[in-house]
Amino acid sequence: MAEEESEATPAASEGESEAAQAADAGEQVQEATASAESAAPEQDAESTTPEQDEVFAELLQAKAQGTPIEVVGLRRIRNGILVQYKDKQLFLPVQFISEKPNPPENEILSFIKKKFLVHVHRIFPDDRRRIVVTRKEIIRQERLAQLQEGEIVEGRVTGFTAYGVFVDLGGVEGMVHISNLAPRPPRRPQDLVTLNEKVKVRILSIDRETGRIALSMKEFMRQKERELLEKRWPQIVEEFQPGTRVMGTVRRVREMGVWVELKPGVEGWLRVGELSWARRIQHPSEMVKPGDQLEVEVIGIDEERKRILLSHRRTQPNPWETIEERFPIGTRLEGTVTHILEKGAVVNLTEDVDAFLPRSKMLPELQRKQQPFEVGEQVEVLVMDVEPDKHSLIVGMEGFDRPLRSPRPGRRGGRRRPAEPKEKTGRVRLMDLLSEEERRKLFGEPEQSEETPETSQDTPPSGEQSSTASEEDQPASPSE
Repeated sequence: MAEEESEATPAASEGESEAAQAADAGEQVQEATASAESAAPEQDAESTTPEQDEVFAELLQAKAQGTPIEVVGLRRIRNGILVQYKDKQLFLPVQFISEKPNPPENEILSFIKKKFLVHVHRIFPDDRRRIVVTRKEIIRQERLAQLQEGEIVEGRVTGFTAYGVFVDLGGVEGMVHISNLAPRPPRRPQDLVTLNEKVKVRILSIDRETGRIALSMKEFMRQKERELLEKRWPQIVEEFQPGTRVMGTVRRVREMGVWVELKPGVEGWLRVGELSWARRIQHPSEMVKPGDQLEVEVIGIDEERKRILLSHRRTQPNPWETIEERFPIGTRLEGTVTHILEKGAVVNLTEDVDAFLPRSKMLPELQRKQQPFEVGEQVEVLVMDVEPDKHSLIVGMEGFDRPLRSPRPGRRGGRRRPAEPKEKTGRVRLMDLLSEEERRKLFGEPEQSEETPETSQDTPPSGEQSSTASEEDQPASPSE
């Protein structure tokens, strides 16, 4: 029963709760009251003055609102200090003076004849003289103001829960979630640390309003984890020899594989390629999630990294041994698209078999699309090629090799469309500006006879005529 209580709430000093401390303080206050009465004038507990009633009302209000009051340390008495608020004497127990469970005597005496703040912790309704005060909240607020996110501090383990560890940081308590306990979180926090153990922690976050502090021990527990594993490794290897099959629990899913707990405190590594024989899995989360029960087989021991290597697919029938009988070439099937890749798509055919559909085997209108299908889309395919030795099953779509029927722009019936004639633009040459007489003088051209056709504007000057013209079509040269 005591163990359950310690796991339900954070433990206080030396594993006791503050409630237990308060009850103990209630017994101690009787002794403190007796000590105070021996030094004070006799007074009837029932008879009070208006001033005393007013002070008592202030103390009740301070407790209800949680506001601090200023007191003066009077003297050291058994189990604590007698302090005074106005004309009222109060009791400050030893365990409520400092963040330490048992502060040294010189620290206790340092509060005598000094003013300091306290909170009203408890008022006994049957006796107004019995009032307990505490510095715990003052210490907590002061310590909280000192702490910074990212800081590395030393603390003491004060309690456990199913989801983590409570650590006292010197007057303020923080929480280490089980996921931040170690690189490989244990099944129970008690498997890694013990009550009152001194530990190093890093402050992840601080909520100044609620006072909640999130801590991490992960980076400091790596060495301890290695030491524990080193100590247990020979026994682990002897128990989990290659070929051993065990039902494990998926603890953590990573991109490259899965960590599987084989027994409390012992985990093995299951690579993504060992999850299935014929499924093209891109991420382990497609098949498993944390908490799943999974049958695995030990396939190797990595002595260097102290790692047990596992396989799930080897606990299942190998579909590649009968793949040719199940999926003969030419078989028409309907599958579900599970992944779109640069070179094609993965199509799930059955629960244990995926096939690859290359882009070259898709319909022509789909081959150049960046997203030819939607994930989850149903497609009809034909088995094109099966290679059991290479673990390859290729499918295609009927009609993948037919040409595109829609003509390309600029073509008609598969032939190039004739180019549209270009509209001629007028060009003015220097020779066009000369008269016939000026041309003859300049180039020595003979006068045109009626039989000689007139030179067109597009005909080049003599000596530059096209080589394709015949001699009969050319005018006579001046020498002739």
